[in-house]
Amino acid sequence: VWVVVEMGGTPLEEFVHPRNAIYVLGSEDHGMPKSVVRDCQEVVSLESVNYGSYNVAVAGSIVMYDRMMKLKRAEAERNEKKRQGKAKKNDINHNSSIKGEEDLK
Repeated sequence: VWVVVEMGGTPLEEFVHPRNAIYVLGSEDHGMPKSVVRDCQEVVSLESVNYGSYNVAVAGSIVMYDRMMKLKRAEAERNEKKRQGKAKKNDINHNSSIKGEEDLK
């Protein structure tokens, strides 16, 4: 999936990074040509408090950092769900074995 970093796109904080992506960044002075933006499947924008735009290296670094943090968060959430599922399964097995012991009495 081609993702262009350009004003007017989905704010980075809301953006869901595609699993496989190529990020396209334009010149610092003029941005990306409209034809390139049209050809990309996704447009993501970076919010800025003090500047109209970022240096292209800084913009790329921000996007890659966001991608890595969101991937790590998603992986941690998946691992937590697996852990909770195993704990729940163990509780069910433990409770059913206790019930079975009571039936023997």
